Amino acid sequence: MARAVGADSISENVRGLLSGAERLARTEVELALAKGRDSVGETARHMGVLVVAAMFAIGGMAFLLMAIYSGLALRVDGWLAAFLTAIIAFAGAGILLQVALPKTGKADQTRPLAGQRDGVATVQ
Repeated sequence: MARAVGADSISENVRGLLSGAERLARTEVELALAKGRDSVGETARHMGVLVVAAMFAIGGMAFLLMAIYSGLALRVDGWLAAFLTAIIAFAGAGILLQVALPKTGKADQTRPLAGQRDGVATVQ
């Protein structure tokens, strides 16, 4: 039986198909790695900006507390002004924590997993 000119055998077709699939898989892995590197770089840049913003916020809070202290020091003794400023700072932190943290209640408590009784796994 004569083979047509230009016709490839089945094994050559399979080899070509596998070669193409391997090349596609390598290209996809390289693309995923490149996207991951870009994503990590962008996240690192955002974290750097966040750290700088936090430093400015802390500095601003320090100057605000110093202004409160200076204003109070004009009316009362220095130790009392410092004490009142600290109370104001702790009260503000407490209010922010109450707002930021979720309310804890019975609904938020952890429940035993399936197959556990009172938090202890049952052995069968």
